[in-house]
Amino acid sequence: MKKLLRKISMVACSLVLSITMVAATSSSSLALNSAGWSPWIVKSKSSAGKYYGDWKTGVKGKGGKGVKISLTKGYTVSNTLTGNIKLSHSKLDLTLGYSTTETFNRTTSYSISAPKKNKTYTIKYRNVYNRTKLNQQRYFMVNDKFMDTQNAIAYGNKFSHFEYKWSVN
Repeated sequence: MKKLLRKISMVACSLVLSITMVAATSSSSLALNSAGWSPWIVKSKSSAGKYYGDWKTGVKGKGGKGVKISLTKGYTVSNTLTGNIKLSHSKLDLTLGYSTTETFNRTTSYSISAPKKNKTYTIKYRNVYNRTKLNQQRYFMVNDKFMDTQNAIAYGNKFSHFEYKWSVN
């Protein structure tokens, strides 16, 4: 009878040990399932100088004695976002402190003397923006430990003013 109880005890210990090992294996595989990317955030923002739009022809005209060529016109402009945009416009707008989706009207006015007879004068303009660099970042985490990082750069471009140039042909 003692031999039988000893065998039952050994089988019971072996069974408990097997269950413990399965439980440990299962909990470690569950821990691996708590891995993933964090949401994107704006890690930092900084001034990035100026950003320039394309040159556009505003007005052309023939020159002559006492002639002035003038460009006075209203234009619709807007602030913009460029680059690798990972967050919503509304979240980036909050960080920038201005809207990147609204449009507004601005008037441009620029004049030049055009004294050369039979020559064509052209006034061109472009939008000038103050630029802000936005460093966006997210992390890959496993069991609350950082494993990897992704970075993306976007730019907020806030309309500042028009810039002009002219030519004669």
